[in-house]
Amino acid sequence: MKHAISLLVIFAVVVSTTVFAFDGKRQGFIIGGGLGIAPSATWKVDDDIIINGEQSNISIKEDKVGIGINIVIGYGWDEKNIIALEINSTSYESDFFPDPHAPNSFNQSIFQGTYGFSWYHYYGNVGRCFFSTVGLGIFVFDIEDYSTNDVGAGVLLGGGYEFTRHVQIGLYLGMGKTSSHDTDFTHSNLSVLISAFAF
Repeated sequence: MKHAISLLVIFAVVVSTTVFAFDGKRQGFIIGGGLGIAPSATWKVDDDIIINGEQSNISIKEDKVGIGINIVIGYGWDEKNIIALEINSTSYESDFFPDPHAPNSFNQSIFQGTYGFSWYHYYGNVGRCFFSTVGLGIFVFDIEDYSTNDVGAGVLLGGGYEFTRHVQIGLYLGMGKTSSHDTDFTHSNLSVLISAFAF
């Protein structure tokens, strides 16, 4: 998380020194973020492991409701297209991982989501138009009192409606993979976010 935020800050400084920011046009420097609900935040493991010399299959799945967020820093090359660095993630309480300080308590906070480049395309003029987004990057799975999984590939798909200048609502689907100790995890986030963009 810290590395991703550092990259976003560096990108913002570089872009803001080369363009005129916040002139009310979608073309140029853009920064924003959103907050909402994630009706489905899922991780699952379906893997073959060796126990006492015999091969066994483990299958575990958790699907929770959480809080969705996104942070976007980018550049609009015209009024209808934005390329951005984006964090699009979900936070929720897990019922699976025990608290190491209270072994009978299962309330670990999980933070999972995509970090990468996104392309936003708007199908009309600024304000009152539909948009779509697609992104590629990495997927992060961070458990509160445990070591973070090794990152894997992540994909972000979404779309929504800009109902007034600077404010939009979107439905996002983030998918990806992570791994821990040779065990592969598969993840997905579905979130509904209200975002505000300054441009």
